[in-house]
Amino acid sequence: GIGRALVLEFAAAGMRTVVADIELEKATEVAAEAGTDSIAVEVDVSDHASMTALADSAYERFGAVHVLCNNAGVLVFKGFADAIIEDWQWLYGVNVMGTINGVTAFLPRMQANGEPGHIVNTSSIAALGATGIYGTSKAAILSLTDALADELAGSPIGVSALLPGMVKSQIVAAE
Repeated sequence: GIGRALVLEFAAAGMRTVVADIELEKATEVAAEAGTDSIAVEVDVSDHASMTALADSAYERFGAVHVLCNNAGVLVFKGFADAIIEDWQWLYGVNVMGTINGVTAFLPRMQANGEPGHIVNTSSIAALGATGIYGTSKAAILSLTDALADELAGSPIGVSALLPGMVKSQIVAAE
């Protein structure tokens, strides 16, 4: 989906890439398809230790990270009355905590590097008023991105949010 497209565009631009996914086989396929200096790493974005290990792998292999894309996302097609607490925990664990874990695992190292960089957090047009728990998680990512951009204003690290609409991806299958 979106992650694959990002990797292939970055590779086409001559960038070295780290492809991270909870399914190592899928990450390995995309890394091979990139055709550049690319590695695949299994990661659970909802787990801070796993994200820290991802950052360790990226820095060990490439010495620096200049672009971080927090792009993992899951979807639950339930309204508030039908959602159970486990739906909320899974969705917020991946969508919101995954983004937070990415920022906390990578940003301090990016700042210490002192070079220009950029963080892209994938939100959704659902953040702009969609109902359901998915929309609330994507609104949280948009708010986090705005606050982080304000905090980093004037620094060499930029921050932006990607708000895609309907995209052919595996997000529905993940539910």
